[in-house]
Amino acid sequence: MERKGIKTTTYSLDWDTVMNLESRLLRDFQTNKTKDRGRALLMISIGVRLGMRVIDNLNLKWEDLLGVQVGESVSSPKNSTF
Repeated sequence: MERKGIKTTTYSLDWDTVMNLESRLLRDFQTNKTKDRGRALLMISIGVRLGMRVIDNLNLKWEDLLGVQVGESVSSPKNSTF
């Protein structure tokens, strides 16, 4: 949430940390295949690889990804590129 007059800073995650998180989420999903666990795994996997903000990730639809070639940018429904 954006607050007027407050500066926010973002930090990147170390790739090993991301891979560790993905491995744990995948293991959890394989143990208990629920919709929520699958969604969490996909949100992390797709979001970190496309460099997406959380809000863009939440608004993403399968149609936005179908037919996208490697190296091609993906646009959100609001026409912002992530």
